[in-house]
Amino acid sequence: MIDYLLHPNSRRALDSYIKNPSSNLLLVGKVGTGNQTIGQHVASKLLHCKITDLAQHPYVLTIDTTSNASIGIDEVRRIHSFMLRKAPNNGKVSRIVLVPYAEKLTPESQNAMLKILEEPPQRTRIILSTSHNDSLLPTIQSRLQSITILQITAAHVQEYLRNTGQVVPSNLQEIVSKASGLSAQILQAIDAPDDTEDFDVAKKLLSSTPYERLALVDTILKEQSVDSLLQQITMMIRYILAHGGSGQKAKLIQSLTTVSDYAESLSKNPHKKLFLTSLFLEM
Repeated sequence: MIDYLLHPNSRRALDSYIKNPSSNLLLVGKVGTGNQTIGQHVASKLLHCKITDLAQHPYVLTIDTTSNASIGIDEVRRIHSFMLRKAPNNGKVSRIVLVPYAEKLTPESQNAMLKILEEPPQRTRIILSTSHNDSLLPTIQSRLQSITILQITAAHVQEYLRNTGQVVPSNLQEIVSKASGLSAQILQAIDAPDDTEDFDVAKKLLSSTPYERLALVDTILKEQSVDSLLQQITMMIRYILAHGGSGQKAKLIQSLTTVSDYAESLSKNPHKKLFLTSLFLEM
């Protein structure tokens, strides 16, 4: 059983897959549901190892998508080469390829990936995750077992926290509402409950002009965690979209995409001032 905050229907589907991983897998869920983390949980269960061991596991290949705008043909060739190597001949699954943000696969790399999916080696599974499954070729999707990571309610979160021996926050309903039922963002908010100041700053940034945002860069760098602030901006945008932000929907969705892309590259960008300046101009 996967130890992660999930909708019961998604959990049942994942547990069923782990018991009988007869095909390659596609995880589909909105940004913020934790698709990448869930893929890692599935991989650890299939290989009977800890999730923290996956990075160094000799029979796990994870395609790094955080620093690239797309997944090109060279990455698919890496997958092909990895799958040609000899793997253990025991268990249902002995080798796994993880492809997070599969929507970044270019048309050329999707066609190359299709060939791999048509004749995968025995005991090898490929786990793709995406928030935009409509960007994948129908022929690719037809060769994958698709599981949707559903949004959750406060009741689901409460049950999960109690079952795992954690304290249920008094403002749980507010947290779930602001995160629009997205597991990863709910867990982040619960783990960092004192981020109300960051949330207020996020709200101010979204209602400001680019010039006004730039004037706040130095103050933010002194007083706020950039990582936490990005999480709060994402939660605020989702909250507005879920509660009547239809009049500015296109702009909000574009801002959400921009912030998500920047959040993925944060760890690889040591120049936080340039990072925020560029982000605030694009929002």
